[in-house]
Amino acid sequence: MATIELFQKVGEMTITELRPASMNRSIAQAEKEKQEEETRVRKEREETEKQVKATAILSKLVEAINCKAEQGEMSLSIDWTESNDSKQTISSHDWLMLHTDYIDPILISAGYKVNTHWYSDSWTRRSGKIGYVYIYWHQ
Repeated sequence: MATIELFQKVGEMTITELRPASMNRSIAQAEKEKQEEETRVRKEREETEKQVKATAILSKLVEAINCKAEQGEMSLSIDWTESNDSKQTISSHDWLMLHTDYIDPILISAGYKVNTHWYSDSWTRRSGKIGYVYIYWHQ
């Protein structure tokens, strides 16, 4: 191992060990691979959690859609407001995070139309309305 001598302002001598560049490259590469693996595992875990949550939401939607159809209706509407968001069986946050990638494709492939609308922040502050989803199965 190579050593270098460093002189501090007070005149004391400190010897610092300098690792060869090849050793630091190996250390850096190993750390980078470790961080990439941690990122991959975290993303896989997040994806699995999203799929589980999407499945639960879809189950609730199927039940609500079937109930509406059995009542002779051709649509299902879920409205989110600041006062009812936490009371809904499907929160606006969950819908926002999951509908595009998981829920909409399944409903659309089954022949449903899905219309989601989010109100602007200024309108939400004035009206208390967050957004809505309208799912329908009429022509």
